[in-house]
Amino acid sequence: MPSENDPFAAAPAPRSASLPPGLCAGMRVAGKYELTRKLGSGAMGEVWAAKHLSLDEEVAIKLVMRDVAHEDGTTAESRFRLEARVAASLSRKTRHIVGVTDHGEDGPLAYLVMELLEGESLDARLARTGPLPLAKVVPLVSQIARGLSVAHADGIVHRDLKPSNVFVTKDEDGKALVKILDFGIAKLRASMRAMPVAANSSVAEAAAHATLHGFLLGTPAFMSPEQGKGRANIDHRADVWALGVIAYHLLTGEYPFEGETFEELLQRLSRARHVPIRDRRPDLPEIVGDFFARAFAPALDQRFRSAATFASAFEQLEPLAANRALSLPPPPPAIKPASSSPALETGSVVAAGVPPRGRVWGLLAGGALVATVLAGTAALVSVYLEREPAS
Repeated sequence: MPSENDPFAAAPAPRSASLPPGLCAGMRVAGKYELTRKLGSGAMGEVWAAKHLSLDEEVAIKLVMRDVAHEDGTTAESRFRLEARVAASLSRKTRHIVGVTDHGEDGPLAYLVMELLEGESLDARLARTGPLPLAKVVPLVSQIARGLSVAHADGIVHRDLKPSNVFVTKDEDGKALVKILDFGIAKLRASMRAMPVAANSSVAEAAAHATLHGFLLGTPAFMSPEQGKGRANIDHRADVWALGVIAYHLLTGEYPFEGETFEELLQRLSRARHVPIRDRRPDLPEIVGDFFARAFAPALDQRFRSAATFASAFEQLEPLAANRALSLPPPPPAIKPASSSPALETGSVVAAGVPPRGRVWGLLAGGALVATVLAGTAALVSVYLEREPAS
């Protein structure tokens, strides 16, 4: 949820030149998709539910004005080609990236056809529920990390990872399933940029999706310091940083870096001075604060180096938070003073090295507590000493 100090909170905006005018239910696109209901709109276009007329299948279709140019030198049409190509490739390798089935042009419109998802985006969920408990955030972050890991293995950096680009639906067993959306400004490896994305596209057009030095792409609140400075050499760690912002945002409803203006936000990013999470969630254990201190470390090589290692460390925070609620066991029953009489009580058994019955339960409870502390300590140490798996 945006805070009152959030300069990037949603606000009514003038109609973008990218938004197609006159879209309505019943309208047909490319002669094969019939629009049924509007799902949403933004600066980059409108998304509608539609029916594939020959397959009798419901799909989602994104529509923009095809010839609108963006400041980075790309057009809506070229971004759609990029997104279609990237998402189609990656969705074959992981279910955590939305599937794209078609794209093309229809007069002044460019369109992109995707699987129709039932559920809600992470920003919609946060607006509905407020900050989430750690136990609910962990599986969401883990699934996002799995999708990112597949993209990063293919040399693809999303560059605009944020809650509105993460959708939560359900799998065939009714369990939460996370899918990453919108690879329209993704950064590709050099070999992928050099391949034409359509018969009438050029290498120069594809190369426009490389990062331009000094040009900002992405959403400011989720940008890494390197991305905020417009550096051309950002890599997959920009997405790992954004994943940290998402995790923090889901836990608190706030952003880790705030500013009254865009320039002030960038200054705080450059100094990597985030608001400690326990200032906003004092119920969380200190190790959670240490985790985010590492996620938002000033030096790039001090942060988590991959989405997988970020998720692995984050998953270990949940048992630590649960163990924090453990209390010391009750004291053992008082031991009755030994009789001064040399005679043994009837039926009693005394053996060397065997404590009285009351002490046995105390020792067992103490041993369980020690085991819990040792397990928590091991998880704590792993957050600091985590290393990349051998390749």
